[in-house]
Amino acid sequence: MQRNGHSRRVLLVGDIHSFSHLRQQYTCLSAEHGTLVAELTDLQRQVGELRSIFGDVVGALRAQADTDVAKLRHQLELAIAQLERDPNCPLN
Repeated sequence: MQRNGHSRRVLLVGDIHSFSHLRQQYTCLSAEHGTLVAELTDLQRQVGELRSIFGDVVGALRAQADTDVAKLRHQLELAIAQLERDPNCPLN
């Protein structure tokens, strides 16, 4: 931009092309921003689904582990009971 003798701004042809180019760039960036926001929203939804699946898997594994521990505890109690000495039997 230049100023004429009356302190008014005068737009040159190059300035007009620059503004046009800036407007096109802004339009492209706005469209890309919208696309990226939509993609981010989709990724956040997918992360939520994965967290839910992960929670379900962890819950199932904990339940299985609890069952396994209960079975092992029962087997241990049976083994200890078999090893205990009958007080009515002689030692030899």
